[in-house]
Amino acid sequence: MRQSSVLGQLLKLTPRREFEILAEQHHVGQPFRKTTRWNQFVVLLTAQLAGHSSLREIDHSGKALQPHLLRLGCKPLNRSTLGRLNSRQSPDLYRDLFQRLLSRCQEFAGQRKLPVNRKLISLDSTLIHLCLKLFPWADCSAYKAGVKVHVGLDHASWLPEIVCITEGRRHDHQVLPQVKLIPGTVYIFDRGYCDYAWFDRLTKANCPFVTRAKFNMRYEAVKDRPLVPGSGVLADQNIHLTGVQGKKHTRQLRRIHYFDPGTQKDLVFITNNLKWSAATIAAIYKERWQIELFFKWIKQRAKIKRFVGNSMNAVMTQIWIALIAYLITAFVKLSRHLDHSLTQIFRLIRATLFDHRDLWGVVIHATIPPQASSDLQLELKLA
Repeated sequence: MRQSSVLGQLLKLTPRREFEILAEQHHVGQPFRKTTRWNQFVVLLTAQLAGHSSLREIDHSGKALQPHLLRLGCKPLNRSTLGRLNSRQSPDLYRDLFQRLLSRCQEFAGQRKLPVNRKLISLDSTLIHLCLKLFPWADCSAYKAGVKVHVGLDHASWLPEIVCITEGRRHDHQVLPQVKLIPGTVYIFDRGYCDYAWFDRLTKANCPFVTRAKFNMRYEAVKDRPLVPGSGVLADQNIHLTGVQGKKHTRQLRRIHYFDPGTQKDLVFITNNLKWSAATIAAIYKERWQIELFFKWIKQRAKIKRFVGNSMNAVMTQIWIALIAYLITAFVKLSRHLDHSLTQIFRLIRATLFDHRDLWGVVIHATIPPQASSDLQLELKLA
C-alpha cells in the first residue's frame, strides 16, 4: 500500500469526524452544495505549511496539486469560492480546533528548567498591521489598522495556552476577564496589563505574579527588607497601594528596585509574593522575553502579513490556522522528544509536504545543517 503524503499524515492529528462535528456546530447559512469546511481547512493549512500567501498563489498551487488534494478528501478551491467561505463562515471553528490540538500537545509537553518549581505563564500581545483602506473594521486610529493576538505562553512547554484575537484598538487589560486562572501558576506580564482589580483577582486565586511598576503608581512603603550586597537589588519593600485605584487591592505587595547589569537599566518590579528572594523575582521577569521570541517566530514563519480576505472572519480564520500550523509543528517535536529545533522541523515539513514518505522517518533521520546565528537568536527550544 502506498505511503500517504507527509501532509496527509499531519492531517491525521485532526480526525475528520471530530472536525465535521465542530464544523456543523459553527456552520452559518444554507448547507454547502459544492464545498466543505474541511476543504477550506486543508487548502488554508497547506498554504501555511507550503508558504503560499495570496489567493492567486493558493489557486494556482491547488490546481497543480489536485491529485494530492483528492486523496485527502477535498478538491482545489477557486478564488471566489474560498473568498466566500473565508468571509461568511465563522472562524470559531478553528478556535475550537486549536484548543483540541493544544490538549493533544500538552500530553507530550516536557519541562524546561525554570527559576521556580511552578508553572509560569507570560501574558502579552502583538499587533498585526493591516491597511486601513482595505480593513476599515480594524481601525486603531485615524491612520492605522490592525488586529491584536493576545497570548499566554506556558514557559515549560512553549505552548500558547491562552489565545485571544481582538481588534487592534482593544487595550491589553480589557481581555483579562477572559483569562481562566490556574491556582499556583505564576503569571508574568508587562505594564500594559497593570490593573489593580486584576492584581486582586490573582492574589485571591493564589496566583503569584511579577510585573513592572507603572511610573505613576501611588504607594506607601510599610517595610524595608534586607538587601544582599552585589545582587543588583537597590531596594526591596513591602508596600500598600494608595489613592482611589489602590482600593481595588488592599493586601500588601512587594516593590523591588533592581539594576540589570546586562542591559544597564533600572527596573522596578511589583509582585504579590513575599517569600521568594528578590533575585528570583528578577529571574522570573527575565523569562518574559521568551514570549517576545514566540511572537517573532510566528511572524517570521507563519503567513500572516498578507491576508486572503479583507473581512474580520477571513483575517481571524487565517490567524487561527497559522497557530494550528504552529501546534502541528510543536506536536511533531514533542511527541517524539526530538532534539531538532522548531524551525528545523518546520523547514523539513515544508520541503517534504507532498512527498509520500514516512513523516517520522523524515524528521528523525534527517541531516540538519547548522542554523544561522539569526535563527539561533529566535529559536524556541521545546523541552
